[in-house]
Amino acid sequence: MSCHDRSDHRWQWVPRRRTDPTGHRRRTHRHGDVRYPHRSPPGAEWRRLDLRRPEAITSLFEEVRPTVVINTAYRRSDWATAADGAIRVAMAALDQGARLVQVSSDTVFSGDRVHYDETSTPDPVTPYGAAKAAAETAIRLLDSQRSSPAPR
Repeated sequence: MSCHDRSDHRWQWVPRRRTDPTGHRRRTHRHGDVRYPHRSPPGAEWRRLDLRRPEAITSLFEEVRPTVVINTAYRRSDWATAADGAIRVAMAALDQGARLVQVSSDTVFSGDRVHYDETSTPDPVTPYGAAKAAAETAIRLLDSQRSSPAPR
């Protein structure tokens, strides 16, 4: 299952190449290339979801009871989707015991350094980068709570 708000996306086929070396079809997005399998894995299902509506998130999670959630939603100028919504999805996934894959962005970094990795401290320079960094920080905290043994 993927909670994905596609309302802000404009997908189109890349005409010069139908598949990449790994056999995945390619699409281009206005912000870059995206690879995806041309078929969803068995049992996977895409669902449209407005992350600005907490009750919609709760309702969908109760209906579907996912085991894995891939959050690819974003709106560059909308903190409620990029930060708050991502955090709500993470909390719902935690409540359901579902595994969360949160898709990030290089905008969490300023680009001042040559090399970044997962341990680098975010230093965003745009509101969108700040929203993604806030979501990542909160999700990392939620994940550490899930991993920690319950207090006695």
